[in-house]
Amino acid sequence: MNGTEGATGFGSRAFPDTMTMVAHGGGDAGEVVLDIAYSSNHSEREILGFRDNGVFFDFEAGQVRFGPSAQTNQGDYVPPMLQVPLAPAAGQVVKGATQVKAADGSVQRIEDWTVRVLGQETVVIAGQPVPTWKVTLDRQSRPGSSQSVTRSRTYWFDPARHLWVKYTEKMHGQQSFGGITFTYDDNLTATLRSFTAG
Repeated sequence: MNGTEGATGFGSRAFPDTMTMVAHGGGDAGEVVLDIAYSSNHSEREILGFRDNGVFFDFEAGQVRFGPSAQTNQGDYVPPMLQVPLAPAAGQVVKGATQVKAADGSVQRIEDWTVRVLGQETVVIAGQPVPTWKVTLDRQSRPGSSQSVTRSRTYWFDPARHLWVKYTEKMHGQQSFGGITFTYDDNLTATLRSFTAG
C-alpha cells in the first residue's frame, strides 16, 4: 500500500507499507463484513451486500486518530450504494443517490454517486496475472448537512474472488463541530499481496 492522509491542524502523514483486511460473516444473509486496519491510527468497517445485480455498501464506519484527537463516523446506507455491478459490461454507467443514516435513524447526509465500468484489465497479484474488471465510483454529498464528502474510488474487481484485489481512493471530507470545521483528506493505493482463507 502507498499513499497519504491528513487532517486539520496535523498536516499529512504516509500510510504504512501494509494494511490488513479481514472478511467474515456477521451481517444479514448475503452480507460480508470487511474489517480494515490501515494503521494503529486508522481503522474502517465496510458491510458489503452481495445481490444479483452487484456488490453494494450497506454500512460503513471509520475511526481516524491524529495525536489526541479521534474522529469517528458511521452510517447505514439507504438504499445501499453500488460499488461494482455483477455481469459488468465495458461502458456501463449506473447512477443513484443514497442516504447515510445514523444509528438513531437521522439522515447525516445524502450522497449522489456514479459507477462506471471502464473495461477488463489484467493486474499482477502476488506474482500472478489476475483478470479483473476496472470500475470507478464517484461520490458527492449534497449541500445542506454538517458533513461534506467528495470521494472517488477505482476498483479492480476479481470475479473469481468476488472482491476487488486492488483499489485506489481519493477523498476529501469535512464536518463542523461547535463552529469548528474538521477536514480529512486521503490519497491511497492498496494492492492485495497475500490471501489466507479462514
